[in-house]
Amino acid sequence: MKKLPLVLIILSVIFVYVEAQTKSVSKVKKTVAKPTKTATPKPVVALKTPTPAPTPIPTPIQVLPPAQTISLSKFEAEIFAELNAFRVNPQGYAKHLEDFLQTFDGKYFRNSAGVMLDSFEGKIPVVEAIATLKQAQPMSEFNLADGLIKAAADHSQDLVKNNRTGHRGTNGSMPNERVFIYGTVPNNEVYENISYGGKTAREVVLIMLIDDGTASRNHRKSLLNPKNKYVGLATGENKAGGAHCILVIAPGFADKK
Repeated sequence: MKKLPLVLIILSVIFVYVEAQTKSVSKVKKTVAKPTKTATPKPVVALKTPTPAPTPIPTPIQVLPPAQTISLSKFEAEIFAELNAFRVNPQGYAKHLEDFLQTFDGKYFRNSAGVMLDSFEGKIPVVEAIATLKQAQPMSEFNLADGLIKAAADHSQDLVKNNRTGHRGTNGSMPNERVFIYGTVPNNEVYENISYGGKTAREVVLIMLIDDGTASRNHRKSLLNPKNKYVGLATGENKAGGAHCILVIAPGFADKK
């Protein structure tokens, strides 16, 4: 076997070494992990908060007092209007009494139909009423109350049916007892005025204001009392008293629940 020259041996060793290093680098390159792709985050879209629907405001219910829904007869409505004309201007209303005073001849007076009628006291209560009204201050108008109207109507029907007059019913009831069927009044204060013979609304009111034949003048006082604010009224006619108007008066009224 021939010995290789030393130079060739050295070159051969160098070649083997270089080749081995080359293969090692190649393997390293192959084992390098591919870079991981980072996912680009998608932009967050802000969700719109739904605008709440406006809360509907309930329409307020207009509650009318019973007085505004009560229907009266034409004549009763005229009497009610006449009462309030007197209440808001008592001094001015005194003129109607002065005119009425001129119809007197002694104890006799002339009514709206031109008929001469007899009075109990003559001119005395008329003159009194004129002086009282001229000193009175304006008052609030009366308010109608359903229960007071019913109480007045009950007594009116009783008087017509049984041909009676007066404040006591045929069943023995008095004004406050008839009112308490339908409601209550402060301190149980109930007043009942009854006029007889009035053919017009003004005559009805004048008869109550003059209060002829009643020493206490309670009918006049109840109409002139500023604390009295509620009324009910009813009219009727019978042989015993002729045409009548019943007026139930109270400082307040509350319907029974």
